[in-house]
Amino acid sequence: LRAAAEGGRAVVLFPMKAVLFEVAQAFAEMTRQCGGTEQTRVIDPRSRERPYGGDFDAGGASFRWGVCYGAEHDAGMRAVEQAGFLAECNVLLCTPDKLGENAGGSSSEQMVR
Repeated sequence: LRAAAEGGRAVVLFPMKAVLFEVAQAFAEMTRQCGGTEQTRVIDPRSRERPYGGDFDAGGASFRWGVCYGAEHDAGMRAVEQAGFLAECNVLLCTPDKLGENAGGSSSEQMVR
């Protein structure tokens, strides 16, 4: 995350979706505690909101983070990608298999260059 704090961008890979989701929940909590703006959607009324991204300031740096869950079966993820939110992120959280998948036709890796 040092690269993002210094004005660059970072892609943070997680070995599985469950770990990604827990880290995304932690980022969402940091966003709420720091008074930032959060992007969430309720996918299934029986479950918690799914965080898609947000922004917060910490340690003198500004972070705009996003999560790439893969858009093929996730209408909320498609909406976030099509709105251009991920292209504005300096921290992208994803699993290796989702790094190249998104609704916009470009890879997530290209979106953060």
